[in-house]
Amino acid sequence: IPEDGYHFLNWTFNDDEVSTDSTYTFMVIDSGLYVANFELNSYDITAMVTVNPTEGGSVTGAGTYNYGETCTLTAVPATGYHFVNWTKNGQEVSTDLTYTFLVSEAAEYAANFEINSYDVSAMVTVNPIEGGTVTGAGTFNYGQTCTLTANPATGYHFVNWTKNGVEISTDTIYSFTVTEEAAYAANFEINSYDIAASANPTAGGTIDGAGTYNHFESCTLTATEGEGYTFVNWTENGQEVATTLVYTFTVSGPRTLVANFSLNSYDIAASANPTAGGTIDGAGTYNHFESCTLTATEGEGYTFVNWTENGQEVSTDTTYVFTVTGPRTLVANFSLNSYEITVSGTPTTGGTVTGEGTYNHFATCTLTATPAEGYHFVKWTLNGTEVSTSETYSFTVTGAADYVAHFQRNKYAITVTHTTGGSTTGGGNYNHFAICTLRAIPSTGYSFVNWTENGQEVSTDATYVFTVTGPRTLVANFEQNIYTITATVNPSSGGTVTGAGDFTHGEICTLTATPNEGFYFVQWTKGSDVISTDEVISFEVTESATYRAHFDRFVYSISADANPEEGGTITGTGDSFQYNTTCQLVAHVNTGYHFVNWTLNGTEVTTNTTYSFVVTESAHYVANFEIDTFEITVSADPEEGGVVTGGGTYAYGEEVVLMAEANTDYIFVYWTENDEVVSEEERFVFNADSDRQLVAHFTSTVGVGEHDATTFAIYPNPVQHQLTIEASDAVNMLEIYTITGALVSKQSNCSNKIEVNVESFVLGTYMIRLTTDKTIEIRKFIKE
Repeated sequence: IPEDGYHFLNWTFNDDEVSTDSTYTFMVIDSGLYVANFELNSYDITAMVTVNPTEGGSVTGAGTYNYGETCTLTAVPATGYHFVNWTKNGQEVSTDLTYTFLVSEAAEYAANFEINSYDVSAMVTVNPIEGGTVTGAGTFNYGQTCTLTANPATGYHFVNWTKNGVEISTDTIYSFTVTEEAAYAANFEINSYDIAASANPTAGGTIDGAGTYNHFESCTLTATEGEGYTFVNWTENGQEVATTLVYTFTVSGPRTLVANFSLNSYDIAASANPTAGGTIDGAGTYNHFESCTLTATEGEGYTFVNWTENGQEVSTDTTYVFTVTGPRTLVANFSLNSYEITVSGTPTTGGTVTGEGTYNHFATCTLTATPAEGYHFVKWTLNGTEVSTSETYSFTVTGAADYVAHFQRNKYAITVTHTTGGSTTGGGNYNHFAICTLRAIPSTGYSFVNWTENGQEVSTDATYVFTVTGPRTLVANFEQNIYTITATVNPSSGGTVTGAGDFTHGEICTLTATPNEGFYFVQWTKGSDVISTDEVISFEVTESATYRAHFDRFVYSISADANPEEGGTITGTGDSFQYNTTCQLVAHVNTGYHFVNWTLNGTEVTTNTTYSFVVTESAHYVANFEIDTFEITVSADPEEGGVVTGGGTYAYGEEVVLMAEANTDYIFVYWTENDEVVSEEERFVFNADSDRQLVAHFTSTVGVGEHDATTFAIYPNPVQHQLTIEASDAVNMLEIYTITGALVSKQSNCSNKIEVNVESFVLGTYMIRLTTDKTIEIRKFIKE
């Protein structure tokens, strides 16, 4: 009886076929072995798969499969088709392109496709909606031809067809093969027209509202009358269409309209005030914007004043020209003549004059000249011609005139003298009120004291300026100079100076500079000039002055070395330490060393890494270091498990070699430090950098047979998921430990082949302890 997926092949007796029937009846005549032979079923999936319709696509993945194998069929739609479903013996089994199943029987599989169809009606839009309509849309299969027709609405025109926003045609009829979904748009634009409007005449007014308008849009034209014009009507092609300033209509095509205006006219009246003052020409009737010229002619003895309108002045010209913009009534105003008589004195400070003013024609004018202090009157002139030498002058006025009274200054002698020690300038003859400038000039080594007059001081300025009002005699007084010599120190702590004080002109001054401790003298300066580098200087005093003695500190060199050189580094040294300043040396310890002390000339000065001191001389210091040492302690666990060597005292960085040698009946496992595994090698090598306590761990092999050892294999190693252990003998006990000795798995009474799932084990090294009747075996494996 075949199991599922198999079929009966034949019966054999002692390897010879005896029947192909599943039921075999025979007579027993001999002993022997009968075998019922079966074969796994196989199926030709290629022959079972069809494509519907044939042109709809293709199928991959078909072939010959054994019972229970997985078959994956993939439907590949042809262009223009889409996959529908998979059917098995006519029943839908999947709608996915890829169909995976276990082969267990012969069946008819079909990949079913359908041709793509597209609803063009849903894909076509009209832009704008009111712009028109589209015919020809509907539902089309892939590859069919669709013809769309765009029909513009009244007042609109067709622009183009677009597909996904990109222009594809400007013809109203557009045919295309349907192959995909896309956004088609019939684009229309509303018609627009030019509405033109003008004024007649051009100056008659202005027009608003002309321009480009869409079909059915409302247009409003507004005529605004120009100054001096009146609106008449709107005309189009010479025909009146409206008589109102605002004309509104619905646009249905282009139009050209004219706004007609007429020019205004006005009366211009003019008169004289007073009537005897003059005559007027130019009044009458004028059109708007026409130029009107009114002329006023003065009567005898009168002068034209201005033109007024409603009492307001509009012009001061006898001829008044203006543009007519409305009726006007103007008056030409006249006044009786008068003349201005002006009077001045020269020079203006020479005196005063009276009698100037406004006088009528033929009136009498009297002028008077009064000389000022220090002046006397000379004459009267008119336009540069002398008319009188009398201080009072009378005459008949016949026109405007400018008279000048002439004066002259009085003159005085200014006498100047001086005492010993200088000279003077500025004496002589001066006009009254003239400015006199006297100058006192000291000789070398002298200074001006003051000016005196009749023994009384009148000024302490070497230049004495005054106004001359009479004769004067003045004396310039001088005295010999005294100067102050000041001496300063830079810096103030650098030293002292002597010899400064007050000196008469030409006297000898001696200055001495003495440095303080830690300083030395540099130079004398006066202002920005270097005078001398000698501590003592002498010079003739010719002025007050300040001398400065410059000092500078002695500079020392502080150096240092590290002992030994590799023990550390030093900062803080230098070659420019001034006297009495602080130096700070810092010793920086390198890894593996410790600081001991600072020494100067072999004598310890401090045990601190930082050493600060006041510099009074150059010096060389030594920072002393010593290398660190560490204790390496080793032990065995258990003590009887083996012998460990290599412990002791080591200098920093020195190589440490630890050896673990197992005793009889023990084997070495690993080294630990603080219960952490640090090495699995019997020979553990590292460099000393700290105190360490290390333990070599051993495990007993008591019970492990020395003879007839069991063959023991583990694989794979390293392992990720499942570990296989094979032994040549049956296993009584299987134990798995972590490298630190923790039991993680245990099995007893096992066969000689054991499978262990280690997926949940932490990554790392593990120990296997295998116990059989003959031996105990230990192995390592790694979980990765």
